[in-house]
Amino acid sequence: MADVSVIEEEITVESEKDISEINEDKVHEFMKDLSKFKVEKVLRNNSIQKLVAVVGTFEKCDGDALVILEKKIFPDEALTLSQGFFNERTEVNKIYQNDIYRGYDMFPTNKFNGLNATIIYPATPKHIEKYMPPEFYIVEESPELYKNVTLPKLLSQQLSLKWVDNILNGTAETDRVIFNDPDEETGFVLVKDSKWHDGLSVLHLIALTRKPIMSIRDLNKDHLPLLRNIKDAGTKAIVEKYNLPANQIRIFFHYQPSYYHLHVHFTSTTLENAGTNCERAHMITSVINNIELMSDYYQKATLVFRVCKLSMYEPYEEYLKKNDDGPPAKKPRLAI
Repeated sequence: MADVSVIEEEITVESEKDISEINEDKVHEFMKDLSKFKVEKVLRNNSIQKLVAVVGTFEKCDGDALVILEKKIFPDEALTLSQGFFNERTEVNKIYQNDIYRGYDMFPTNKFNGLNATIIYPATPKHIEKYMPPEFYIVEESPELYKNVTLPKLLSQQLSLKWVDNILNGTAETDRVIFNDPDEETGFVLVKDSKWHDGLSVLHLIALTRKPIMSIRDLNKDHLPLLRNIKDAGTKAIVEKYNLPANQIRIFFHYQPSYYHLHVHFTSTTLENAGTNCERAHMITSVINNIELMSDYYQKATLVFRVCKLSMYEPYEEYLKKNDDGPPAKKPRLAI
């Protein structure tokens, strides 16, 4: 492991694994002073999501940092809107008027004019690549393609899952956990997603399984008690805590997932984002039903997903070229 030191208020990090050895209070002192951050490149500016991702460096910190800024959602409560936006402290500048339509620049008070900020440090090339402008392709992943491309790729490129272990063993994000089942076979931890900052209209929680399973590719009939428990107990916990009706809760897996420790997404049906698209989301009810019909369904099925044309797509493209001389029915298909 590379040497890690905090000497004379300088932080040196040479690999992702070293971050656990850094004094977090010292890191936070550097990170909260954004005047020390130098923007090197804007990776993505998404006008729909109201999100910008930039890569740069913090003064006295070696290595790249990734900063993602996102507009906060509006509150649902009328009183909060009145107090935060419609008051004498809100600045309003007129832009135009056309018949009954008027446009304004509006600047609410500081408390309600904030941003959600995520800082990843040290940011690996894979972290940075994730936020670069994407060009997407559809992959139809057969069991053969999973065995020969996906599995070797994920085993060689998987990021550290220490943060998952920290949630499961109760050493991190304990204030964000809303349900905890300690059973080693059917248990899970239901925790607020890092991107969710409350608001039922965009509710997003994650169920992390205690049993080490990589993805839905590894599920079979032995896991049905686990899946049913996640669905039933997770739904009950959300209904009781947030008073959200069960038929307004969307429960699904991602394939491919962003990290390979089996987890289930719980969102409100009003939340719409790329993670709910048909080429990525697999509803938990459908997954359970498929396994009930065929125990090894996910070991035999062709799963369709979307990848961007960066390092994620390259192994599939290379495999396609190597296997391009067989009968069409036998060829692995990458729909471009």
